[in-house]
Amino acid sequence: MQDIEQIILGLDRDNLALDEIETTFVQTGDDRKTWRVWTNDLVWIRRLHAKGGRLVRWDAYGVAFDLDDNQIRVHQPISDAQRQKMAAHLAARTPDKSPEQATSTP
Repeated sequence: MQDIEQIILGLDRDNLALDEIETTFVQTGDDRKTWRVWTNDLVWIRRLHAKGGRLVRWDAYGVAFDLDDNQIRVHQPISDAQRQKMAAHLAARTPDKSPEQATSTP
């Protein structure tokens, strides 16, 4: 297996515009336990490698990793009502903060 930095050096990125640098996460119906991630973004290549992604393919255009399903977390947006409920719960556990203080940003 080649070193990830050697693979990065082999990428043909000289003529890529910023909107051509991309990362895709794909999970097929026949294997719900594996995510295939393809990217030509240096930040994502290094991140996926550091997080234990299994390098499965690379060429001059990008790199593909496989990740186990438990390595991916998909977050749903929190509604205002959920945020207020969480703030009230936190405030109840921390007597010196009101719910408004718990949700305010510095």
